[in-house]
Formats: sequence, structure tokens, C-alpha cells
Amino acid sequence: MDKKKNLDSVDKFKIKLGLENMEKAMKSLGNPEKNYKIIHIAGTNGKGSAAAFLEAGLLAAGYRTGKYTSPEIYRFNERITVNGIEINDEDVDIYYEKINKVLEENNIELTYFEVTTAMMFLYMKEKNIDYLVLETGLGGRTDATNTVAPVISLITNISFDHMEFLGNTLREIAHEKAGIIKKDVPVFFSDSKQELLLEIKAKTDNYVNVLEKYNFNNESVELDKKKLKTIVKINGKEFRLSLFGKFQGKNFLLAYEALRYLGIDDEIITKSCLKAVWQGRFQIISENPFIILDGAHNKDSAAVLSENLAEVFPDRELVFIISILKDKDNDSVLEELAKASDYAVFTGINNNRGQNSEEMYNRGKDYFEHSYAESTLESALEKAESLNKKAVVICGSFFLLKEYKKSDI
Repeated sequence: MDKKKNLDSVDKFKIKLGLENMEKAMKSLGNPEKNYKIIHIAGTNGKGSAAAFLEAGLLAAGYRTGKYTSPEIYRFNERITVNGIEINDEDVDIYYEKINKVLEENNIELTYFEVTTAMMFLYMKEKNIDYLVLETGLGGRTDATNTVAPVISLITNISFDHMEFLGNTLREIAHEKAGIIKKDVPVFFSDSKQELLLEIKAKTDNYVNVLEKYNFNNESVELDKKKLKTIVKINGKEFRLSLFGKFQGKNFLLAYEALRYLGIDDEIITKSCLKAVWQGRFQIISENPFIILDGAHNKDSAAVLSENLAEVFPDRELVFIISILKDKDNDSVLEELAKASDYAVFTGINNNRGQNSEEMYNRGKDYFEHSYAESTLESALEKAESLNKKAVVICGSFFLLKEYKKSDI
């Protein structure tokens, strides 16, 4: 294979919102996305966790299940799975060649995300799946995944993120997320913000706010702080979740409603809860000391990370290692993280959206009483561990988590 013509040759950072080119590509490929049932998920935070619960439930019910998520945490292959197994490197090359040939023959130009989405749709058809759990990449209305006709649409929540593409108000962002809604397709969502409800109502009457349906609140969720499990109680039933954090209760409830709609019973769902896997979200790498990875990179995800940490470490005996992309809302993230600790080590991310350690330090030093700058993740970890706290929490960007895994520190 000509290495100039592999997936890595496509510009990963080019973003072009709109469906015209993607629709042309799908038609040229014979519309592979029409060969299986699709559950389409949009939202600012929680998409990946909801997808993990859905995947686990569908697999437990015996369905051949595909899942598409982004971005990857550690390697590209994580984005495309069938029955929990990642696409292998050989198939990545094969399906890129298949897609690229069709694109060249039909003079269609796609972005990196559009190419990978087209690859995934074709891969899922040829793997003969029953269901595809499909996560949007950016927004929803003009996202490359939005060429599908799903059986269910799910919206986790809305908050401020990717404002340069989605809008500067919650109503504008809600409009983009609600853009995945299709005629006569039920919509389940787990957010009480009026802006989202108004946008959903403008498109359909066929919706359910699962938080209201189950009268869901904090009293419905408990944390097992010894085994680091989440316990959700609804309708007199108890579900133990593998993913830790009170906020996971909302993500589970969304998946639960979808699974019940598809006819999957509580007994199967109960068994599946402990099998859900989602890397990079309160992921515990070691316990002595605790090293925790979390991709929190916006205000809401940083807030729930801080809430989680406060439950497990109420004495604030932890230190953050932080690097945030420059196009993110740095101040909001830092403000939320500072609620859980007075200690932060700032380091850099080496790509065109990243900041170096000094830039991060200058952005973050006013939020943490004890702030440090280290040019590499390895030296940042050494510094953090030298502070002798109960936990080191690496967060701020999935790129930082990927660097940790790649370095195998």
C-alpha cells in the first residue's frame, strides 16, 4: 500500500460542517448505514458513557453490536468496535483504501472525521451487525454522522463547548444537538435546561425527559467508595454500575430507557451494568498512590470530576496534572478543578491546539495556591508524586491522557 495514501495522510484537524459531501459519499457506497438499526447519541458530555451502557446492554441481550465514538483516548482503533472488539490495523488500511477509491472515482472530498465515519459505516455493514451505537462527533445537525435514520435518538445534555462551531448561547448549542432528531423517531434526553426542551419541542412531540419520568435526583444515586461503583435506584430496583460517579446515573438512565424501549428486560440490564467500559473517565491506573485519568476538558466535565474527587478525597489530599487545549474554556475548567485541590502541576500538549507548560502555568497559577510548571509529562508526574498526596489526577485533555499511555510512564 502506498503510505502516502493511508488514513494518516488526511488532515486530522480540518473541520467542515455540513452533510452534502457525506451524503454523496454514502450514496456512492450504496448507503451501507441502512443495513442495521442505529441508536444516535448527541450531547456535550456523557455520550461515551451512555454509549458504553447501551453497548453492554445490547451485547448482554445477544445482539451483534457495533459502536462508533470519538475522539480516541489511546489509539484510533478504539473508535470502531464490533462486539467490544476494536477494528484491527489491517482493516483500518483496507477500509480506508475502499473509501478512498470511491471518493477519487466520484471526485468527492471528505474531512478526516467524514472519512473515518464512512469507513465505519461500510465496516459495520460487512460485519453484519444488528445495532450500531453511534456517537456524534461535533454538534449534531451538520455532523458527519447525521446522514442516518435511527430507531432512537438520545441527547445527554447541553453546555458550553466548541462555541466557535456551535454557537455562543445554550439555545444555539441546543439547536445543533437537537438537529439529530428525525420525524417519528423517539427522542430521550437527560437534561432539564429549558433551552434544550424548547429546541426538542420545535421538532417533535415524541420525546421523554428521563429525569422527569423517573423523578431522578441525587437521592437516586449512591457511591460505593470502597469498590468505586455507582449504585442507581429506580422503581424499587438497584443497578450497580462499573463507571464511577454520581453523574453516571444520568448517563445510565438514558441508556436504560433506550434498552427498555428496545424490549430488553431489567434482569439483562442489571447484569450488563458492571460490564460497561469507558476509558479516560475517572479511570484508575494505580492505587498506591492513586493515579486517575480523566478527559475532563470543559466546565461541566470538570465540575463532575471535582464532585467525584470530593466524594473519594474530602480532605483535598490530591494533586492535579493539567494541560488544556487553547481553544477550550480554560478559566471555567480551572475554576472547577480548583474546588477539589490546592495543588496543580501544569504541563504541555505538543500539537497545534495545545499550550506549553509556561502558558498553562500562567493561565492556571491564580486558581491553585500551589502551582508548578513542568515541560514534560514525565517530569510533571515526578513532581506530583514528590508532593506525597493521596492521589495524582491527570486531566484537561484527552491528548494528555493519550500522551500518558503512549509514554507508558
